[in-house]
Formats: sequence, structure tokens, C-alpha cells
Amino acid sequence: MPARPKLRQDYLRAIELEMAYYASFARLLHGLRVATLFIGGGTPTLYDRQELSFLLRAIHHHFQISAEAEISIEANPETITAPKLELLRSLGVNRLSIGVQSFDDLLLSHIGRQHTAAQGLAAVQTAKDVGFTNVNLDLMFGLPGQTIQQHRESLQQALALGLEHLSVYGLQLEEGTHLEELVSCGELQLPDDDEVAEMYLLTDQLLTAAGYRHYEVSNYALEGKECRHHLDLWQNQEYIGLGAGAFSYIEQKRFANVSEVSKYCHQLIDTGCPPLGVCEEISAADEVIETLMLAFRTQSGLELSNFAARHGFAFRERYGHIAQELLQEGLLLQEGDRLTVTLQGMLLNNRVTGAFI
Repeated sequence: MPARPKLRQDYLRAIELEMAYYASFARLLHGLRVATLFIGGGTPTLYDRQELSFLLRAIHHHFQISAEAEISIEANPETITAPKLELLRSLGVNRLSIGVQSFDDLLLSHIGRQHTAAQGLAAVQTAKDVGFTNVNLDLMFGLPGQTIQQHRESLQQALALGLEHLSVYGLQLEEGTHLEELVSCGELQLPDDDEVAEMYLLTDQLLTAAGYRHYEVSNYALEGKECRHHLDLWQNQEYIGLGAGAFSYIEQKRFANVSEVSKYCHQLIDTGCPPLGVCEEISAADEVIETLMLAFRTQSGLELSNFAARHGFAFRERYGHIAQELLQEGLLLQEGDRLTVTLQGMLLNNRVTGAFI
């Protein structure tokens, strides 16, 4: 989110203009009913209450939001206040995702987070006090200097909060970031691969024992609390993305806005049209691969009859020999018409998806 007040206002105005652009096409298609909405891609709760109100009201003005829609917003602990969360609830937000990452202050400092463990706990309590009944907590493992015991303690603290959803991600170092530089020069040291694997398996052990369903490589939910927005994405469904750098996938085309905020704002304000930075046609062959890659991230896996109906050929015609290898390795499991990924297959997800690519 832009820091300068003028650019912040321009950015909100540009996003509303982009909404109007897509809403005009929706009207030609006799309406577009939104089933899920995810406000993220950064820390949208850095916006103040007036700005958030403008954003949510604009969404409701331009699109038909289903009465049963899942409306999620991401928030970092240091940006959460009771008045802001009360406003979001009043504007229809019914799912909150809090980026706590760890309950260890030293580990948080290693990855450049601005909040403390105490602020993370306070943010969760505030969400509960305000009345949110669908809260996700983001945690990370494989952090610089992190031990298996530290990860266990963070998981135990997360479980004690009794939340509906937990996302537990392995750290991915981004090239060129300050954290990557610190690791490269040896100032910070990452856990080795065996330790990271043990952290992943420990996560599954503790969370499934506590009643959470491990429904995607990095995601756990109580029954009925899976993130519907992400489930649609993992089923390779179409979506519209709004904002600088946002991706969309419509009619086998994937395209993205330019990531530079000022350029994004200027073109929309001047022309009313989104400034595209990337646009690619997804071939039938690419769509097949994406269907497989996404399906084998999830516990529900691949329904073979649906695959044939969508892509026009039987899965085993082209991929039967690959699936057989993965079944023998214990990475996939077949139950009737469905192929699913095992826990070991989730741990070695790159091996599973790479086999099909």
C-alpha cells in the first residue's frame, strides 16, 4: 500500500475505476455475482477507517456480492484496532487473516516483522472481542535460527487460541531481499533440509491431532472453515484481480496489471483502463498441467471423471504411467475415481508436480 497520502488517495481512486471497468463487462454478461472476495496482497489494514470504508463501499456498489459470500481481509497485528475491525465487520467482512508468523520475538526480528509476539496475541483477542468467528493465523517455519522446539512452541500457542483456520508456510527466500542478503553472507543461518522436513511433519501431527483438517499443502481448518476463495483458485477457476501487480484469469487468459503503483494510478485515472504488464494465452496443454499442479496441492486431489469432462481425454491415457510411479513411491493414493496426495506427497510436492510437468 502506498505510504504518501496523495498516492494513497490516487490508488483508491484507481482501484475504483478498475472496478467500474470490470463491472461494465459484468453488466453485459447480465451480472456477475461475487462468491468470494479476498482483500490482501500486502497489508490493506494499514489504511485508516475512512479509506477502508471507501474501498468496501465501492466494491458493494460495483459488484453483486452474494449474501453468502466469503469476504476475507489480511491484517498484520500492529495495524489491528477494535474500531477498525468493527468497521470491517459492519461492511460485510466475515473472515480475518492475521499475519503473526511466529510467537518468538527474536525470530520475528530476523525476518523484519514490525510486531511482537504479544501484539500477535492481542490482535487475535481483539478479533474475537469484536465478534469475528472465522479467523486465520499465518505462521512460518524454517526461519533463520529457528529450532524444532521453537516451532513446536509457536504451534502450541496457536492451538491454544482455538481459531478456525491455520496457515503454516515454509520460508521462501526472495532473491534480492535484505533477508536473503543476510543469509547469503552468513549473518543468519537457516535450518537444514532435514530440520525443515521435521517441522512440516510436526505441524501436521499437532494440528491434525487437535481436529484440524490438513486440506492443502500449507493450510489447516476446522470442519467447514476451509478458505473458499483459495479452494476456488486450487480448482483452477477464473478470478479477477484488482490493484497494482494483481493477476486475473479469464477465458484461458492470464494477465496482470503493472506493479508500479504510480503508473497503475496514472493510466487508470487518465483512461479508465487497467495498465497491463503481462498477458498470456493459456493453451489447452498448459491448462491441463495447471489443473494437475493445483489439484495435487489439496487433500481432495483429482477427480478423474471431472478431469476427463473438463479436458476431453482420460487422465490415464496420458498420465497413467506417471501416476503409477507416484503411487508406488507412496506420494499419491487412489480411492475409486479420485487420486489424492499423501502427507509424504505434500512434503515432497515439488516431486509430485514436477513429475507431470
